[in-house]
Amino acid sequence: MKRDYYIEYFEFIDMLFREFINDMKEKYPGAFHVGDYCCEIPVICFLTFYRYYTHSKDLYNHLRKEGKSRDEVHQLFKNRLYETVNNSFTQPAIVSINNNDELQLLLQPFRNQILIYVYNERHLNYLIPLICRLNQPVVLVSEFDLSDRTDLPDYVSVLTIEFLKEQYYSPFLYEHYPHIYHYCNTFAQLMQILQPCCTIVLEGCLFQHAIIANISKRLSIPSICIQHGWPSMLLCCSRNMQYDYFFSWGRLFNDLWKEHNPIPKFVSMGYMYPVLPMREKISITFFLQGPYVLHDKEYFDEMLDFLLQCAISFPTQMFCVREHPEYRIPDDFKKKLNECSNIRDVSKEPLSEIYAETILVVSHSSSCIMEGIVHKCIPFVFDPTFESRYCPDIEKMTLGIIANTMEEAVRKMNSFILHPSQRNCFLKRNDEIKKKLFASYGKDTLRKMVKFINRIVAYEKCKDK
Repeated sequence: MKRDYYIEYFEFIDMLFREFINDMKEKYPGAFHVGDYCCEIPVICFLTFYRYYTHSKDLYNHLRKEGKSRDEVHQLFKNRLYETVNNSFTQPAIVSINNNDELQLLLQPFRNQILIYVYNERHLNYLIPLICRLNQPVVLVSEFDLSDRTDLPDYVSVLTIEFLKEQYYSPFLYEHYPHIYHYCNTFAQLMQILQPCCTIVLEGCLFQHAIIANISKRLSIPSICIQHGWPSMLLCCSRNMQYDYFFSWGRLFNDLWKEHNPIPKFVSMGYMYPVLPMREKISITFFLQGPYVLHDKEYFDEMLDFLLQCAISFPTQMFCVREHPEYRIPDDFKKKLNECSNIRDVSKEPLSEIYAETILVVSHSSSCIMEGIVHKCIPFVFDPTFESRYCPDIEKMTLGIIANTMEEAVRKMNSFILHPSQRNCFLKRNDEIKKKLFASYGKDTLRKMVKFINRIVAYEKCKDK
């Protein structure tokens, strides 16, 4: 196993960000406030995704492997972060609505509705099954134009975000984190006027999500976050979430989320997507990931080598591969895969169809590892990251297989293919524990979500009378 420092890195930046926030608050009192709205967690989410997600992780790893001590690298990264408060960022464009009366008039038709924030088109596609069952006024708020969508019910309205002239001033955020400053000002004005009965976001780890959660709390608007995946390792952006309610897949996930999220009330709703009827499961499917978080290009290539080796060793076994939507297989390696008649690219097929034909899900740390369980797939974690152990430990739970080296992965894959009786043991355990991981799925989950949301909406409307 090669030595890397990815686990160490993400533990370090969690500590670094908290130290940075405390130091800046001491040096600049009120630094992270926009009016009454605190933006400490949005800043941490912003730093995680836009400054410290990929390039800085690779630099940290490179310096540590070169022999730099932990303290030396920590000091270097601390200096770089603190220097950013002396550098301004490009200011986003501001829309020319200066008159609050004009804004009130524009937004009046959308008052007291369910507000759903949609980060991108992929998130909207995931939320469509829920949106189409709410059957009451919904306003979708998004940065991209949704006017050409034909699959939205008549009770859904769309607001495309444009940054409004600021109502509150925060010199620190204006200078150093202008997008957070303008997002907070814009969301605050929108939500003060709209007074939504509740706010809903998917996944919940983006700085926009955190801003909505904080404003909702300040305005006493119930906020809901819906679980979209499971990250194995909770990064800074998935900790200390401020939502009132978190719709989780199931009870065992609640315990995992709660460790770093004491505030939300976790509600075991289930998985809101379809699970197709059982059919013959013959495929072993590799779900690829981009070189992010605990992953890098070398590990990505190693996963491809593992797939190729498996396909050559077992020519009668069907293997499938699904690319990550934001990181594709290099053309030269794709040619090698295409030469194997028992490897099929399923990247464009619906997930439910892929799972329905898959007996074994192979990945590094993708959400599909746990998600596959509800589809009665056996998880296989190939995780060569140094000192990493997939959480929850599916091997200890006798739900699946974990391998940390190529040699171990090849040996365990050979055993799985050559000894079909193993499958029965895993599938029996799947039947025993699935209900604890996934409270329900498909239409049953959607019915529970709609009932819960309707109850919140009814209560909020009673309060206004």
